[in-house]
Amino acid sequence: MAKPQSQDKKRPRYIEVASNLRERIEAGEFQVGRLLPTETELCGTYAVSRHTVREALRRLQDAGIVTRRQGSGTVVASQQRAAVFQQELGTLEDLIQYATDVRFELTAPTESALPEVLQSYVDPDEVGTWFHIQALAYQRHLRRPVALSDVFVPAKYELVAKQVRGNRGALFHEFELLSGDPIDHVEQEIRAVTLPEEVCATLECPVDQAGLQAIRAYFGAQGPAMISISLHPGDRYAYHLKFERKM
Repeated sequence: MAKPQSQDKKRPRYIEVASNLRERIEAGEFQVGRLLPTETELCGTYAVSRHTVREALRRLQDAGIVTRRQGSGTVVASQQRAAVFQQELGTLEDLIQYATDVRFELTAPTESALPEVLQSYVDPDEVGTWFHIQALAYQRHLRRPVALSDVFVPAKYELVAKQVRGNRGALFHEFELLSGDPIDHVEQEIRAVTLPEEVCATLECPVDQAGLQAIRAYFGAQGPAMISISLHPGDRYAYHLKFERKM
């Protein structure tokens, strides 16, 4: 049986198992309507715990690839993911990892004032001149875009802003690689919104579509390095966050 070819120590094992199972389903090894191996069998195949297997199967279920019923096993429902973009984050490494499956179409950077809605993330003397880049994000297996982002970079990083291409994973990680200034923490705010008409046209969704707005402010040793405000159609985006009790 096929197993993951390599293991990235920064990538959770349940993601590796889910990815490998998805590849096997897409290749036709497991047919639609047929049962997957049992949890016990999958534990043995991938040399992982039952918890890891259940997390992997949950991801496939959330993607619409399998269905699960207590006592009936796991059934293959589709060879392709449902058209919903699920983002599961806990660390900066997770933020980098999820974007490896996303491609960006970027506009050229232009000088811009920092929008008022973002100014609370910086000190008053840092509002000044910023560079604005608009980014249209596509998940690689979907035709329609999953997000429209307005990205703002401080003027001191002008040269970096002009080098970003959006083809090296998460934009903030590409920024780190180009600038040599690592991001050490991110502040995030997510809220429900009604998408503006012009945004609906860009994202190919109905006018007045419900959506999610995500603001992320990225900070390094020298202060704010990048701030983004992203809009997602509600029917193409799911955000999953796992909480664990601190012992």
